Amino acid sequence: MAGSIFLTGAGGFLGSRVLNRLSGEGNRSIVCLIRGKAPDSAPPNVRYVTGDLLEPGGYAAALTGCDTVLHMAAATGKHPPAEYMRVNRDGTEALIRQARQSGVSRFLFVSTVAAKFRDQFRYYY
Repeated sequence: MAGSIFLTGAGGFLGSRVLNRLSGEGNRSIVCLIRGKAPDSAPPNVRYVTGDLLEPGGYAAALTGCDTVLHMAAATGKHPPAEYMRVNRDGTEALIRQARQSGVSRFLFVSTVAAKFRDQFRYYY
């Protein structure tokens, strides 16, 4: 079996499509960190863990054994500046720290459109 993947943002626009593609291959296990309730059904190689990026204790065990993190979770839309910083900056930092402690060898971070969005009015970072 190919290496295991820890995926954040699996319920989002991009993350759900990446999950669909990867899970269809069936040759790797995929652990999805989600905020809400897990779907009623999932492919046999997909497991859901409910948690918060800022609370690594809730997902540390699930991250152990994964060799790759695909980090696609982000606050988007109309959030106060503090929420953007809390999720997009601080949550990413917490995940990176835990990934290092868990021995993850690859970390791919997919940022939001806000990183290069021309109209920065609602994007605070």
